[in-house]
Amino acid sequence: MVVNMAFPSYKEIETPLLLNIYNQGGEVNPSSCYESLGKAFGLSNEELNELIPDDSNRSQWKNMVQWAKRK
Repeated sequence: MVVNMAFPSYKEIETPLLLNIYNQGGEVNPSSCYESLGKAFGLSNEELNELIPDDSNRSQWKNMVQWAKRK
């Protein structure tokens, strides 16, 4: 059974991500933000590790942070 978690929207991720980047000196790899941003949004470890339902074995949360960074 697949349970869809409630993730923040890309728009909601953008500002905290930008603040995280700023606080780390202006340039970061998204991987340094995944956990801290997830905790800031109150995501559980299960949510942080949920996979995209497309057989790619990629993390939904990491993918969302990467897309938010590109916008």
